[in-house]
Amino acid sequence: MSALPPTEAVYSRISVPLITAIIVALCWLLYWQTDELRGRQRWIEHSYEVKLEVEELDRSFRELEGVQRAIWLTGKTGNGLQDRASQLHVKLEEHELKLRQLVADNAAQGLLVEELSRLLDIRMSIMSRNADELAGLDEQDRTDRIMSGVLAANAVEGQLEKIRVSEQRLLDERAKGVADGNKRVLTLAFGGSLLAVFVMLLTVYRDRKNRQVRDRYLARLAEARDTALDAVQATSTFVATVSHEIRTPMNGVLGAADLLRQDTRLDRRQRELVETIHYSGEALLDLVNDILDLSKLQAGKMDFATEEFSLSHVLEESMALFADAAGRKQLELAHRIAPEVPHKLKGDPMRLRQVLLNLVGNAVKFTERGSVVVDVSCRGGDDNRLVLRFRVSDTGPGIPAEEQGRLFVPFGQVNAAINRRHSGTGLGLAISMEIVQRLGGTIGVESKPGTGATFWFTARFEDAGVMEKGAERLCGGGTLLLLEGRDLTAGTIEQHVLGWGMKVRIVADLKSLETLPEIPDLAVVLIGRVTDASWRELMARISTRRDARDIPRFLLSAPHEAPEEHEIAANGVQACLRFPFRPSDLYNLLADERPEPAAHKQQEGALPHARILLVEDNQINQRVFSRQLEMLGMDMIVRDDGQKGVDARIAGDIDLILMDCQLPTMDGFEATRRIRSWEAKTGALRVPIIAVTAHVMSGDAEACFQAGMDDYLPKPFDLVKLRRKLGQWLQRANETASEGPAWVKPAPPRTLDSQQLGECLTGNEELDHDLIGAALEETGRRHDEMTKAFHEANDRLWKAAAHQGVGTAATMGFAELAEHFRKAEMEKDGNQRELLLERLGALIEKTRQSLIVLGLLEGENPALLDR
Repeated sequence: MSALPPTEAVYSRISVPLITAIIVALCWLLYWQTDELRGRQRWIEHSYEVKLEVEELDRSFRELEGVQRAIWLTGKTGNGLQDRASQLHVKLEEHELKLRQLVADNAAQGLLVEELSRLLDIRMSIMSRNADELAGLDEQDRTDRIMSGVLAANAVEGQLEKIRVSEQRLLDERAKGVADGNKRVLTLAFGGSLLAVFVMLLTVYRDRKNRQVRDRYLARLAEARDTALDAVQATSTFVATVSHEIRTPMNGVLGAADLLRQDTRLDRRQRELVETIHYSGEALLDLVNDILDLSKLQAGKMDFATEEFSLSHVLEESMALFADAAGRKQLELAHRIAPEVPHKLKGDPMRLRQVLLNLVGNAVKFTERGSVVVDVSCRGGDDNRLVLRFRVSDTGPGIPAEEQGRLFVPFGQVNAAINRRHSGTGLGLAISMEIVQRLGGTIGVESKPGTGATFWFTARFEDAGVMEKGAERLCGGGTLLLLEGRDLTAGTIEQHVLGWGMKVRIVADLKSLETLPEIPDLAVVLIGRVTDASWRELMARISTRRDARDIPRFLLSAPHEAPEEHEIAANGVQACLRFPFRPSDLYNLLADERPEPAAHKQQEGALPHARILLVEDNQINQRVFSRQLEMLGMDMIVRDDGQKGVDARIAGDIDLILMDCQLPTMDGFEATRRIRSWEAKTGALRVPIIAVTAHVMSGDAEACFQAGMDDYLPKPFDLVKLRRKLGQWLQRANETASEGPAWVKPAPPRTLDSQQLGECLTGNEELDHDLIGAALEETGRRHDEMTKAFHEANDRLWKAAAHQGVGTAATMGFAELAEHFRKAEMEKDGNQRELLLERLGALIEKTRQSLIVLGLLEGENPALLDR
């Protein structure tokens, strides 16, 4: 998130490139002017070279003229004068050639030099002719020749002067250009300096202003964060309160209904009314659970486990729950797993089952005829993580495209008339979408009105790497004769039976059965539904076949169509399978591994007689609990307050305590702590304490364990769940009693919330240390502010500092510290505030040491100091 408002961000995006462009343009102008100045300077140097050559040529010419005059005046060529004249002549030609090269780029100068060359040629030719005729000339002739030479020399000197004047004019112009260029460079440099100073001042000003804006923005952001945290906390508190207030009376409703269902004296109409109460109560409980699940998911508080599981078992268990509902509608209910999908996976089977239950439940609910099929295929993956695609297809009414967008919105429903007929909250798909996203996948729907619907989702799982066993070849690999006219059911059964190493022959009607030849290796007959005969007629025809003598015969029928046991036996049926088809039922029959009846399992292991202390303030729940415990053969003591519960534990012989958490005068947490303290001081036997509470939000169970309770039984619950919990703990208590009194230290309170703390860390050790250190310093400052507020009796400052301490500690996962800051914020009593201040100081140091032990904070490790 940007730390600047939009207008400031736009200014930054425009001003920075603009200033950069100006600076670049200024630098380019400076470079251009400097380069031009260097060019002008080179031309000045060139002019000086031209002037130098002119002077050298003039000096050589004058010296040559002097030598010539000396020769003419003396009339002699000796004394080396003629050699010197020859040398000067050569030198003169060299300077003339160089001067010609220097002015080659200037046409005007070139013309002047050309004229100079002509005059020099004339003078040189005269000198040469005079030298040849010198011996024959008298003195007067020589004088005349000297004077004519002077005139020619003057012409040369005049031409040289013209060249000097022309070059000087060029030099003056070039010098003026250099001076102007210097002025421009100085002007640009000065302007650039001013611009640099201006940019620097502007940058400092904007930076200061941006810091002020950023500080204000961050302050508003922190305020918005605190407001959001308060809103989340308020929402969580509201949801928890509503859940608690609904679950408490629901425990009485469902508990009473469950007890009445056990009463054999009820007539049919009374039993139907009880079933209606029980069904309605469970529907209301499902609504509460859906709201809680959605709240947990959106708050990121729902836990996801990673464990090994069998995909086929999860699918079968999920679909088995809807077998009766599908059977009543004669719906074909089947699942198919592609061969490439591993049998064993690692992931969260409970959350996968929750999604499947939502999707399959909706498909069965809205489909009146046809089928519901679940297909699972593999869509690749990486790093040993597979992407599985699940498709739940039905033959229901379908969903219009314009209404599909509301499917995954909480409380959003399509076709209100149908939903009123089938009931529902509209939360199931929203919860499924949240879970699927947490499983690393996506969810969607494909449907058209009148063609059914296909809900699909993907999820990521790890391959457990368990090798599949080879086919077991049930029944010796013989043939199963399947009499089934429903294509989907027949195909599903065939797929599974072939996987068990057997062969399958499918017959869709009685006529085909009558023409079917004998099957030499026929091992079993499975009778389903065909189009032109009843199962009795099919059994009669099978009985006449020679290959079916002494062959096991199984019947596949819906629960409401299942024949009586005596009729099954009379027609030669060995076992009856329920429709829709469940693969494990058939497998157990073929492998002769029939599962033990559920009724028998529920009767195993009678509960030992025990004296139970129930601490519960709700009178309805007291009566329900009393009746339930009476049916389980327990003696019971009831107390309606935490303090009375503590007194009852101290005064009497108690085997187990059922403790509600929300009680008047003293809550269940404090009562548990006092009981555990008394047991520790006196050496009394540690009695199991089970929390029976309507608090089911994230952290509620942990709070119970931190208080010293041993287990957690959320309301509402039925007799089976209560019996299971009592059996588990009464057995442990008996084993402990036989070994003598013992004190088991309760689990220490959780100092750090590792999940929340992990979400705040970046993975960079240095940054994480700084972040955690800053958070601890922040909690220390809040503690100092609270200390000051306590001494000044400033209630507003106390609450503000405590509230900010809650925000910092909770955000960083300092769980115990956040809880005590929260208690301090709500506390009004002065004595309690003083105690809380002392406790907060100790907790800050305890949190610091815990972080050092974990390596998340630098410092001396207390664990190492003990060595």
